Amino acid sequence: MIKQWHSIKRVWDLMVDHERKLMLEGKRSDSQGNEKKYYYEQIGLFRSDVFYMSPIDIFDSNATLPNFASYRGYNDRLFYGQRQYAEVWADRFSFAATFERKYMVSSIVRGKKRGYHSESFLYHLLSHHNVPVEKKNICVWRIRTGSRLAVEDCTRESNWFSKEDISKYLPQGYTLQVVEDVRKLRSGKNKTSSNLLGFPPAGSNGNANTGP
Repeated sequence: MIKQWHSIKRVWDLMVDHERKLMLEGKRSDSQGNEKKYYYEQIGLFRSDVFYMSPIDIFDSNATLPNFASYRGYNDRLFYGQRQYAEVWADRFSFAATFERKYMVSSIVRGKKRGYHSESFLYHLLSHHNVPVEKKNICVWRIRTGSRLAVEDCTRESNWFSKEDISKYLPQGYTLQVVEDVRKLRSGKNKTSSNLLGFPPAGSNGNANTGP
């Protein structure tokens, strides 16, 4: 999670540096000739290791998050909206002290604070700054080793995307396969579950991140 925070901060800082250069070059006005405080006023922050299943218009909302994989908080895989809200989403480190002081929940059983959880941290971050979050039916599949697609990502919490829909959105040549996932529990017992994955054609590079 902390690595993710560093990556987001570096991307934001790169954007701001580039923006300063554009402003110094005289690009300070919008299409109507009005002077702008910032060059970028509407911003989208997106992961590069996912397959985007449909086009996204970053100008259709003030603050949008995907409507899946919220895990008791907010989905942390992408954001788009007005600059002021995008900046809040991108700056996780400065909120850490406030989160620990006001929002970190103590465990009833052990009497210890539960620590950091990415989705719940993001929920408290955006709620604390009164970001008007709008959840939209945006589906993205994480790309796994070997260009495999985690095609069940959007089916677990949402009721707007079913497993029957998956095959309609697979990239050309991809096939669905069920893979057994065995995880060791602390008790020493094994827990087996099945994951549905999209596999690229044999011998191909996958190229799953291009989107439809």
